[in-house]
Amino acid sequence: MKGDNRSVKGFTLIEILVVFSLIGILTALGFASYSAFNGEQALSSSASDVATMLSSAKSHALTQVVPNSCGTNSITGYQVSISTTTQQYILSVVCGSSYALTTNKLQSQVTFGGSSTTSVFFNMSTGTVTAPATIIVNGYGKTKTIRVSSTGIISVQ
Repeated sequence: MKGDNRSVKGFTLIEILVVFSLIGILTALGFASYSAFNGEQALSSSASDVATMLSSAKSHALTQVVPNSCGTNSITGYQVSISTTTQQYILSVVCGSSYALTTNKLQSQVTFGGSSTTSVFFNMSTGTVTAPATIIVNGYGKTKTIRVSSTGIISVQ
């Protein structure tokens, strides 16, 4: 008989283990990156929602919207109140008393920073604020800062 000329085809156990190890490492890195991205998006979304409510308060003040809750009382402006304990932010109209119009809450694992301004008041018809404000939103190891200038300009950084 002649010599065995068959070639053996297939992978060795070591080659298969190396490939599966690389797949496992890449999967773990991908999952970690996805989790970090997801957290960043939740923080950005929350900061954007707060900035939108501030913009809404300014818009209401500029357009001099009069809600029914004020009756015949004159409106002095619109206010956004921040609660660092409940993580809520509330849009209110101020006409003698303060009447809540909208209440929102931050997403889970996102909080207001302790040094955040607790109230931003937009003056009627001018849209200016009584004092510049800084609102800090923390979450997932990152921070977003919302600033309101004395002229009512809102920026998120």
